Amino acid sequence: MGKRDVREDNAEEIEHIDRGIISINDISFNFQNYNLTRLTLSHNKLSSIPQNISELVNLEVLTLWNNLIEELPTSISSLPRLRCLNVGMNRLTILPRGFGSCPSLEVLDLTYNNLTTTTSSTSLQTLSTLKTSRSSP
Repeated sequence: MGKRDVREDNAEEIEHIDRGIISINDISFNFQNYNLTRLTLSHNKLSSIPQNISELVNLEVLTLWNNLIEELPTSISSLPRLRCLNVGMNRLTILPRGFGSCPSLEVLDLTYNNLTTTTSSTSLQTLSTLKTSRSSP
């Protein structure tokens, strides 16, 4: 699959939903997009998120619902403005080391994963909503 030609260098919001994306490298994506506040890559086939996600310093909402992600990069905890992280319906078994230090995280959706513990999320001081249910709503 070739790179998708999308003009998103300065976009504030990017959505790639249900496109069969296997890797972020499958899309033309600029990690130096300092305007990006919302990134949605739901209903794809992503198995990993690159460490350089931390370069998206103004990212506030990251939605990775319904992919094949087994592990989040440790760098995700250094996103200074990330308020909402939706990684529900993936294959996560553990949260990355240092995850509890996310400075602005308010909403965390971990539903439908294989997490054995969420203890590292308990130190999130700004967290107002934590979703971990494995049952249907």
